[in-house]
Amino acid sequence: MSATTVPRRSPGVANRCPLFALAAALSLGTAAVLANQVPGTPGSVLQLLFGSGLAWLLAALISGALAASRGQAAIWGAVMLTGAVGVYYLVLVLFDLLAVEDVVVGLLLWGVLGLVGGSIAGLLGYGVVHASALVRALAVGAAGGAVASEAVASLLRQPPQLDVPMLMIGFGVPVVAILLCVRGRRLLGALTVAVVVGCCGGLAWVLVDTLA
Repeated sequence: MSATTVPRRSPGVANRCPLFALAAALSLGTAAVLANQVPGTPGSVLQLLFGSGLAWLLAALISGALAASRGQAAIWGAVMLTGAVGVYYLVLVLFDLLAVEDVVVGLLLWGVLGLVGGSIAGLLGYGVVHASALVRALAVGAAGGAVASEAVASLLRQPPQLDVPMLMIGFGVPVVAILLCVRGRRLLGALTVAVVVGCCGGLAWVLVDTLA
């Protein structure tokens, strides 16, 4: 396969995109609430696995990677994140953990962010799998930066939140993924994009925390 050849997904694989996005939204939205109710270290681990921005962004990226087109990637990436937000707040209300009037602001804020961020994450996931070599390298870097952004935010907050597992996974996974997926002269470009996106994303996380 040449460097400019764009791989195609079979219909059977492409059809997994909606199923994965909906299943991820339902499971992550529910599991995030349940993880918050588990005390101590086990709860922290569960929260990292199911309730962190890292986990949700990875699911949106995978949704896009499974898509058959850019449009489908953007749509189902957004559906995955906004759906997870909706399920999260619905479970909070159903379990009487929050009153209906207390979830409106959070639902609107995170819903809008999920719509925008999910679309972008879906497109990045699609680019990682389907794009030409150069675009794929940049998409891998941007996706890695997005995944690392929550870890960056934990260092930017005052005082810094030195969550060692979050920092190890948040920085380690993107770096390993970039090194495995990008080769040669494109590696520096991918790493540069990752740093820029990670820093901008970290600042965005801090801003959102302030608004929330």
